[in-house]
Amino acid sequence: MVEIENDWLKVTIKNDGAEVCKVQHKENGLNYMWTGDSAYWGRVSPVLFPIVGRLKGDRYMVEGQTYHMSQHGFLRDVRFSVASQT
Repeated sequence: MVEIENDWLKVTIKNDGAEVCKVQHKENGLNYMWTGDSAYWGRVSPVLFPIVGRLKGDRYMVEGQTYHMSQHGFLRDVRFSVASQT
């Protein structure tokens, strides 16, 4: 997890998918994000790239070559690391 903050907000970001999972007001403690309750939907704000939705057969074609791509693309399942933080 990565945390960034200013005078008003504290933001928590997961390394998996670079998903913003918490945006909390520092004064009143209010969290502006969905909590990710797995009973309903376990994610909070996944990064959907390069598509939103599902391709027919989970496949696409570029210049005659067929490729596989899962629902909502691949970025939400990539593990990210912080290169620098200030």
